[in-house]
This record gives sequence, structure tokens and C-alpha cells, in this order.
Amino acid sequence: MEIKQNLTSVNYTPNGMKEIRGIVLHSMFGTHQGSIAWFKNPESKASAHYLISQEGEIMQMVSDKDMAYHAGIFDEPIPDFIRPNPNFYCLGIEFEDRRDENWVYPKPQREAGIWLVDLLMKRYNLKRDRVFLHKNL
Repeated sequence: MEIKQNLTSVNYTPNGMKEIRGIVLHSMFGTHQGSIAWFKNPESKASAHYLISQEGEIMQMVSDKDMAYHAGIFDEPIPDFIRPNPNFYCLGIEFEDRRDENWVYPKPQREAGIWLVDLLMKRYNLKRDRVFLHKNL
């Protein structure tokens, strides 16, 4: 598999990752191209490190060393190792879902997601319990 790059020039903090301790999986609630445009819009104040299209294309939008704006600050109990702001410690991966709450992720998209998560877990020596769904934070 291949990781393409289309790095945004806005909506991230350069060298802002304190340490990579986890991965947060998100649903775009939109299209792949729409999310690319949204992350490049300075008014959105949102980004993620990676996007995965329904066809399985992996697009890197923010460098791993830079902090993307994908998870936010949480008041609710979250694991201590990513407190108080998961953005400092977690890479964000967004999956295209075309604004369909009943979206069934196609096989190429699932395979790309598995490949990318496995690559990042190995690269940063992460265990499976360090991969979260955004809704579970």
C-alpha cells in the first residue's frame, strides 16, 4: 500500500506532538475530497493526520510530528496517558463515510485502515489498547 501526501498549510501545530501514545479513529461524516478541502480551510480549525477514502486511498494531511486538530480537549474521564488533550499524544485517522450513519466501510477501505494502523502501531511501538474510536474518548 501507499501513503500519498497532500499536507495542509493550516489547522495544525508544527512540531506539536509531545509523544505519540495512541491512535484515534474517526468517521469523516462526509466525502474524501470534502474533508481534504475542509482541512485546508483556515476557518475549519480541524485536521487529522490521515484520511482513508472508500476506495482505500490513504492521504496524509498532517505530518506525524505535527499536532493535528482532531480529538479536542475532554472534560470526561479519558486515559491518563493522553490527558488533558489527546491531540498532543494521538495520531488521527479519518474514514470516508459520505454522511451516511449506516455506512458499511468497503473492503478496500477496511484493508487500508488495517494496514495503516498496523504500520503506525509498529512504528511507534503501540499496543492494541492504544487505538481508540473518537466516540469512545
